[in-house]
Amino acid sequence: MQSSADNVCLSELQISKLDLEWNVQVPCLETVAAWMEPLESTLFSARETPDRLWKLVLSDAGTTLTVQLFLTTPGFANFKSVTAVDPFRMKLSILNGKRQKVLQQVYGVQKNGYCSIHLNFLKDAILKSECQQLNGSLVFHCEIESYAKKEPVAGKANLIQDQSISCSDQLIDHFEYLFENIKYADVTLNVGAQKFQAHKSILASRSKVFAAMFEHPTKEKLSNQVEIEDINPDVFHELLRFVYTARLSSKTMEKMATQLYFAADKYFLDQLKTECEVHLLHHMTPDNCMDLLLLLGNEHQLVDDLKNEAVDFFRINPVDVMATDGWKKAKKDHPKLLCDIQEMALRPAV
Repeated sequence: MQSSADNVCLSELQISKLDLEWNVQVPCLETVAAWMEPLESTLFSARETPDRLWKLVLSDAGTTLTVQLFLTTPGFANFKSVTAVDPFRMKLSILNGKRQKVLQQVYGVQKNGYCSIHLNFLKDAILKSECQQLNGSLVFHCEIESYAKKEPVAGKANLIQDQSISCSDQLIDHFEYLFENIKYADVTLNVGAQKFQAHKSILASRSKVFAAMFEHPTKEKLSNQVEIEDINPDVFHELLRFVYTARLSSKTMEKMATQLYFAADKYFLDQLKTECEVHLLHHMTPDNCMDLLLLLGNEHQLVDDLKNEAVDFFRINPVDVMATDGWKKAKKDHPKLLCDIQEMALRPAV
């Protein structure tokens, strides 16, 4: 930042941000009497302020649900008596079936103010906003921003360094353009009957698998050709898009989250794998439930949360799952696996 003044002064706030998605089972939305026991979240904190531990508590207040936010410090058990060292702002919303934030409430606390916050959500409003997930749960999204003053920096204009700038969105747009208009490509990825052009440097920077492939004198490095036989071309196209841009559309996730999950696992794309896992946990459908159930019988290892969610979904919605094309196909190709799946579903839920 260039200045025409001889002397300048820079004053700014240090901002610490954190968020939490809290998935809770709420069996009381259609009642007007308070009978559900309070539920507590785990403790959570920001990387910059590990000494500030936050917790949410959900209570049934009859016609409303009340969410409280508490703050404590390590080794201090009482959540209600700790005051805010710095001012902070809390945003609390509920995710609807499309993972959109609805019914958002914002609350601010001044420096040295008490951190016990009560936010109320009308049960009727929650139901009208279609916030219940398929398994009957609610997903609360909590964002906390805390602010701390930095000492002002003053001096001669030519002695104060320029502030760093962030052009991350513009950079991603450029990489998306590069993905869509592949120029200067130096490797071909043969996926089934389709060929994809790409750049070794970008693939290697994003995936340890590709990095190892192009670092050593493998046939892929020498021929500039990579053969991929176990991923659908449409799925790989979206995987490649994510490699270049870290972006995926909600329609893509709805259509192929399961296939992307295992493609991401193969190429060590942990961020994509996590995004797919979260999507599947919150948006289980008969089709992707069936996809996950079929994978229980092969070499893939599902994380326990996904495995349990798929089995529970089938236990609750057997008719819908058995009406899918995946189930009908499995009856012909994998009858033993279907028997195993039905046995798992019939076991009492733990």
